[in-house]
Amino acid sequence: MPNGIQWLPTGDGFFAAVLTALRAAGRSIRLETYIFSPLSPGLEIRDELVAAAKRGVRVQVMVDFVGSYGLADEFWNPLRSAGGDFRWFNPRRLSPIRNHRKSIICDDQIAFVGGCNLAPEYTGDGIRSGFREVSVRMEGLMAKALAKSFDALFKRAPVGNRGWKLLSRLDQPPPIAAPPQGSILCGGPGLRRSGLVVELHRDLARTKNLDILTPYFLPPIRVRLAIQRVARRGGRVRLVLPGKSDVALSQLAAQSLYHRLFRAGIEVYEYQPQILHAKLLCFDHAVHVGSCNLDIRSLRINHELIARLDGLKAVNQSRQLFESVLRESRRITPQILASRRTFLIRLEEFWSHFLLGTVDPYITYWLVKK
Repeated sequence: MPNGIQWLPTGDGFFAAVLTALRAAGRSIRLETYIFSPLSPGLEIRDELVAAAKRGVRVQVMVDFVGSYGLADEFWNPLRSAGGDFRWFNPRRLSPIRNHRKSIICDDQIAFVGGCNLAPEYTGDGIRSGFREVSVRMEGLMAKALAKSFDALFKRAPVGNRGWKLLSRLDQPPPIAAPPQGSILCGGPGLRRSGLVVELHRDLARTKNLDILTPYFLPPIRVRLAIQRVARRGGRVRLVLPGKSDVALSQLAAQSLYHRLFRAGIEVYEYQPQILHAKLLCFDHAVHVGSCNLDIRSLRINHELIARLDGLKAVNQSRQLFESVLRESRRITPQILASRRTFLIRLEEFWSHFLLGTVDPYITYWLVKK
């Protein structure tokens, strides 16, 4: 890893690398995730955290309360007994503000970022079995920057978000620079743009070509128009979405945008073998990889995390990974869309778009302000 970056294009590869890093940790482990399952590989990871705490490593774990709602609090008693610090993020059932971030940092030197939750469905190679994922292992300053971001949110985990915080960005940290590798971008709830969204717009304005992997595509209109402008100014934009999805409502909402994407000149593909859960944006000059989907909930409501990787080497590596996913995908043309889009499906698409794009944000703002 001459640039301190290792791409992990499968769930199996990600979990193997994580377990190796946890076993080698000597000073500190920080872990945050949205979904933590008591089954494998979650159970093995929990046991490694307990073992690390017993040998004197400072272990801090933050799991989203709603994302892991079925996980019993007693599951973490062995970690607590070993001296580890476990916290539920925002332990209120009705709060719509969630921590969707996924990161693991060992000794402030090795860090993992991506879309993998710690659950059985994320194992496999994404072709024969398991969700198709993309994660990255980072060393050096990127790990230190990620640790700084984790610490800021870990302090707020039990409290979550007060109502007034939804209306401002005063508590949102700026990008954390880690040259020459890149920076850590953080997003969170609010009506104004987060630092993550600001950097996304800057990168969209600069790039001539754009490749996107995302499982849920329903961006705010300004982001969608910025993506369309890349194609309209002569660039090539390729968008890979799931051919089969774990959230049918989201898939229908994304399909409601296909015709607008076609008119802008964007190539749309659907991944075929398994469920696509990877989040990756390849620009000409940088790469975004992390937990953030290209939808309204990720870009405006949830806490999200992106590793922005600079340099031609990172771009070329990410494009090779994108091409491997593209080979397993089917291009969707206006003709193909028309052949499968019945009146009932169009109606389902409309209501899915309305529910996720209008109703969900409105209810979120109403609940948080109460």
